[in-house]
Parts: sequence; C-alpha cells; structure tokens
Amino acid sequence: MSKADEGRLIHIAKKRERAKEAIEQRRRKLEEETKNLKSGITTKFTANYDAIEDSLKTSTVGLVTLDEMREKQRDVVEARFCPAINFYRGLLRCLILINMNIFQNFEYTIITAANKARIGVDILRTERAS
Repeated sequence: MSKADEGRLIHIAKKRERAKEAIEQRRRKLEEETKNLKSGITTKFTANYDAIEDSLKTSTVGLVTLDEMREKQRDVVEARFCPAINFYRGLLRCLILINMNIFQNFEYTIITAANKARIGVDILRTERAS
C-alpha cells in the first residue's frame, strides 16, 4: 500500500469519526429535548384541588342570602389562614419574651454593677473616715 493510500485511509477514518461524534451529539440533543417536552407536558396538565373551595361550593348550594355567603366566605378564609396567623402570633410572642428576658438580664447586670460600685464607695468612705 502506498503512502497516498494510507493518507486517504487516515483521512476517511477521521471523517467517519467526526460523523460519529456529530450523530452522537444530535442524539443527546434529541434526548434532552424529548425529556424537556415530557416535563413540560406534566406541568401543563396538572390538577389543582382546593378542599376549602370545594367545601364552600358544597355548603352554598342553592339559594343563599348575600350575608350568608359572606359569612361562609369569611369562615373559609379564616380556616385557610388561621394556622399561619397563629404561627406568626406565637413567633411574635416568643420574640417579645426573648427581648424582655435580655432586657431584664441587662437591667440586673446594671443594678449589680451599681450595687458593687456603691459598696466599693462605702468601703472607701469607711477607710478614709478611720
């Protein structure tokens, strides 16, 4: 085999390798696109079920007065947001108690330091007097 033939074979092998890489790249790209499409479909066609809204609908079947409807809506809103409101109220109480405790500890430290200073002044006065 001549050197020219060897060169052609090497050139053809490299060309074939580049074609394989291009095909592999296209295959990976298609797989990723199909995966994205599948996830897009699952997010687009999901069902939302709101039990509170459903209970409001079932409790207001038929003719109800406006006042009754508003009362039931208010009850539903309170039922939905009551746990969160109670959580934040409790959190606020905890923060207030913590701040009060810090303030009381600080106040105790100041009073203790003042008492020690007063005792020290009293000792100095008694030493000077004697």
